[in-house]
Amino acid sequence: MFERITDYDFRIYSEDKESYITFTLEQYLHNRMPSLSCTIEVLDNNFRGWNINVWFALDELLSFIKRLDELSKSRNGEINLTAMTHEDFILNIKNHNK
Repeated sequence: MFERITDYDFRIYSEDKESYITFTLEQYLHNRMPSLSCTIEVLDNNFRGWNINVWFALDELLSFIKRLDELSKSRNGEINLTAMTHEDFILNIKNHNK
C-alpha cells in the first residue's frame, strides 16, 4: 500500500499495515543538480530505525513515486530507489503475486 502525505513525503505500508517505511522531506536544493534530503523511518514489527539526511536526485525520487503509484494499482512489476550515495539507501520492491 502507498499513501502520499505531500508531494515529497510518503509512506509505504505492508499488506497488514503493521510495518511501514516513511520518507519525510528535510531539505531541497535546486541549484546545479536538483536534489532533496529525506529522513527515512522504518517500522517493522518491534524494530524501529531511521536514517537522517539521505540525498536523492529529484528526478529519481519523483520517478520512483510515480512508479510506486502505478505498482500499487497494477500489482505487477519491480521498482528500485537508490540514494545519491549508494551506501546510504537502496530499496527494491518486487511484486510476488497479484
